[in-house]
Order: sequence, then structure tokens, then C-alpha cells
Amino acid sequence: MSFYHSKEWRAVRRRMLKSHRHLGCSVCCQPFTATDVIHVDHIIRLKHAPDRALDPSNLRLLHHSCHSHHTHNSKTAINDDGFPSDSEWS
Repeated sequence: MSFYHSKEWRAVRRRMLKSHRHLGCSVCCQPFTATDVIHVDHIIRLKHAPDRALDPSNLRLLHHSCHSHHTHNSKTAINDDGFPSDSEWS
């Protein structure tokens, strides 16, 4: 069974949707509508921080389109500090 089908992930995802939906999308800051597809996204990618897979502080809610754009553009390497390797904050 994949991580995204596990009981643990589904429970954390459900809690995030319930507790953070009112804040809107973390990328575009627009509110969610009743018909929006909402993604629970790992801020630091799962493959870079598997130990933070269920950590709510490493999760955010995104519109489907914002998630698609972010995923497409996130091919940059990530340092241990969670910032892109080419970031001024690294």
C-alpha cells in the first residue's frame, strides 16, 4: 500500500482540511470554494524529508492548479534546511 493510501496519511489529511480550509490556498491566498479540488501538499517534499511525512507543520493546502504549477516548477534540489539549493536563504 502506498503512503497516500495509508490510514495515517488519510487521518492527517482530513485534519488539515478541517482545520486549515478557512485560511485558503497557501500559494495564491485565494479562498477555497465548495467545488475546488484541494491538495494537502508537503512543503519539503516527501522524498527529501520522509520523517516529516505526517508533520502538520510541513503541510499546506493548495488549489489543484497551484499544486500543479508548484509541482511542475519544483525540480530544484532542496537542501537539508528545506530551502532550494540556489536560494539566497540557503
